[in-house]
Amino acid sequence: MEPTSMDSTPAKEPLPLASVKQDLISAYAECSSRGLVHSAHWCIEMANSLEVKCTQVPLSSDDLTEATQFMLGKSLFDTREYRRASHSLEKCNSPKAVFLRLYSLYLAGEKSKEDNMIDVIGEDEVADVTNEEIPALKDELGHLANNGRLDAYGYYLYGILCKEQKLIDEAREMFVKSCQLCPMLWPSWRELSKLCDDRKLVKCLYFLLQELLSVVLG
Repeated sequence: MEPTSMDSTPAKEPLPLASVKQDLISAYAECSSRGLVHSAHWCIEMANSLEVKCTQVPLSSDDLTEATQFMLGKSLFDTREYRRASHSLEKCNSPKAVFLRLYSLYLAGEKSKEDNMIDVIGEDEVADVTNEEIPALKDELGHLANNGRLDAYGYYLYGILCKEQKLIDEAREMFVKSCQLCPMLWPSWRELSKLCDDRKLVKCLYFLLQELLSVVLG
């Protein structure tokens, strides 16, 4: 019996999902590095939907287990979807992911604060509007610090929150810890310099800078 055309058609091989996921992650990295944030977001959202393991990702080996979830959060952050970004990172535990989750929530609170200020009527009225996320964020950062799980970036954010609450001495302490852990973290130095408003504090900041630079430069 002659084989029919249906019989002679070769069976299609299953789609190599791991390879597709890897290509999507590579495309995410290329788009992200070029500032194409919406294209990057699409790529990583598609990659994150594929429930297969991918061993090669543009992150450190410590982040492999949560790599695509982190990149999804980062792409949401880049497109200013801060609350969604924070939510997408809730199960991530690496220091980088924890920082991005908390920072995203802080920015979501800042955005809500700005929206609420629109309701204030009259040029002479003082808007008593605050970022409602700050108290919970500060509690979580304090818990992480007490357990030795806060890095330089976490202390930087902690300092920002203290500054927002006008806890100036505590804010200085957090920025100093941030600088000690990462002497090249410029935002912490900048914020610290703004809080050194007298000669004694400026002198202390100068000696701290000298000390840390001597460590960095050997």
